[in-house]
Amino acid sequence: MGPDCSARAQYTYDLFLYTRTYHTWTDSTRPEHFVPMDVLAKALQKRARELGLSHAAIARRIGISERRYGHYVSGRNEPDLATLSRIARTLQTTPSELLGFGPETKRSKRTVLRDRLNVAADAMDDRELEITVVQAEAIAAL
Repeated sequence: MGPDCSARAQYTYDLFLYTRTYHTWTDSTRPEHFVPMDVLAKALQKRARELGLSHAAIARRIGISERRYGHYVSGRNEPDLATLSRIARTLQTTPSELLGFGPETKRSKRTVLRDRLNVAADAMDDRELEITVVQAEAIAAL
């Protein structure tokens, strides 16, 4: 862009240089939605902390390499839609929340603990899950 461009066009161009888009252009000067990759990266980091999971553990559960997931967490690369969906499912959230669309939900401590329990249960086989349920029921009966 140069001195002959409008301020709006310059702003759009500058924004394009620092972000990536998940949607198509609506016209020649304005993209419909820009999603800065640092929004996704911060959301991935925050959710992993809430669930007490390492990036390596999340990558294994999703079925991708640790290096590839590390690129998403650092904001270097963006996942495709199928991978984003698997990441959201593993982290017990939605793709929209990870991308920063909509209001940010505040989770209570109890909700976060339930999410952690669900994530752990998803990683267990049937025998391990049955043992865990029996233990949880015994603790609840105290």
